Amino acid sequence: MRFLRFNTLSHCIFLATGLGATGSVWAQDTADNPLTLPVIQVEATRTGTTYLQTPASIFRVDAPAQQQSAQVNLTEVVKGIPSLQINNRENYAQDLQLSMRGFGARSTFGVRGIRLYVDGIPATMPDGQGQTSNIDLSSLDHVEVLTGPFSSLYGNSSGGTILTTTKEGQGKDSIELGYSGGSHDKGRSGIILQGGAKAPNEPSYVISSSYFDTDGYRDHSAARKVLNNAKLTWNLDDGSKINWITNYVKINADDPQGLTRDQWKANPKQVNDANNLYDVRKEIEQTQTGLTWTKPLNDQNELYMMGYLGNRQVTQYQSIP
Repeated sequence: MRFLRFNTLSHCIFLATGLGATGSVWAQDTADNPLTLPVIQVEATRTGTTYLQTPASIFRVDAPAQQQSAQVNLTEVVKGIPSLQINNRENYAQDLQLSMRGFGARSTFGVRGIRLYVDGIPATMPDGQGQTSNIDLSSLDHVEVLTGPFSSLYGNSSGGTILTTTKEGQGKDSIELGYSGGSHDKGRSGIILQGGAKAPNEPSYVISSSYFDTDGYRDHSAARKVLNNAKLTWNLDDGSKINWITNYVKINADDPQGLTRDQWKANPKQVNDANNLYDVRKEIEQTQTGLTWTKPLNDQNELYMMGYLGNRQVTQYQSIP
């Protein structure tokens, strides 16, 4: 979210960015040329609402705030949001552990008690278990975090809600290539194709693909991840909008498991099982596609319809004799 502060002295306006909430704000730099700022809206309340008119506790992070990140883990985007805690142990076989106002704190791995949505499509399984690995940070437009009792809008046992939205294609067709690297042979390469609609009722598109791999800090902690994400958007003449989203993620990750204090003091890089007898590891492959349709009726109401289909396969090898 953005914090706006205005001081009008000698026809000067000062803007500061940070954490806070705002809605439609206007200032006047001269007597004849008023400056109007765009209204910041949130969708976490089910219908578009300005911050000043939202009674819920909502935090929004726009894409420009995370462009300098490595674009691998959600922690890079939502860090610093009050009441939200994400434990990133750099163990890609265990996923991120996320908790919000205490909900999900007792989960040993993954996300429980918090609803996750990607472009309106649930990323939380029917049993309440969720994961953030299919969120594509390269093509991300913004993230909204809904905390407190208003998260009940998204169903029972929802201690909080995180909604991520992929950006829409704009302007001419373009291609963007990127690569980042780091220690322990960590590297990430990505490509983004995007373009706006050429004519009325034609779609805009964003297609993103990335490959990430690392040897890991510890022994037997290597990981490889392939992530593909595509979004087509139709803005129809009748005011309605159609989004078609397709997502694919595949992860192969070794798991060195946790260490006792004595093991850590002896060698923090070692595997829990010194002989690596069980070769503990995890393999994930998920494919998901969905369609959303919205049509505003007036300033306060709209029609919304969503359908999705997905398949998720997980194979995990554990240290069980």
